Amino acid sequence: MKLGTFEPGPDRSKHASRRGFALVEIVIGMLILGVVVVALYAALASAFTTVNLERDNLRATQVMIEKMEVVRMYNWEEIRNSALWPKYFTAYADPAGVTNAAGRGAVFNGRIQLAAGPSDVAYGDDMRAVLIEITWKTGNLQRSRQFQSYVAKNGLQNYSY
Repeated sequence: MKLGTFEPGPDRSKHASRRGFALVEIVIGMLILGVVVVALYAALASAFTTVNLERDNLRATQVMIEKMEVVRMYNWEEIRNSALWPKYFTAYADPAGVTNAAGRGAVFNGRIQLAAGPSDVAYGDDMRAVLIEITWKTGNLQRSRQFQSYVAKNGLQNYSY
């Protein structure tokens, strides 16, 4: 009975270099792993940036809709009297300040403009143009949106109760 004897033979020396990884193979593997990790990090950072942009974009849309709902609640005399209208407003991404430890998130600054209705139609005096402009900053990117609509003398505001 033989126990673990080592006998070098002619075919043993051919396979000696195949037993482990060479330093070059390890370095190339680590390089590939590093590229994959950096690409994954860049993808995650881009995804978070996109989510922040879209969240603020949605909040800006909500603020503009909110301001247009206020227009719907005014009667015609209040709409015609521009002194009753707030010309500038400020809204926050999180009005309660719950989600952001440092504050209320993005600050939305806006402006409401009232103008005469279209002049090229007979009923132009019975209409007013409402323009809402809003600006905010997401990260270092300055953004803005605007919304324009018309209000008629015999429009929806007469049905509020």
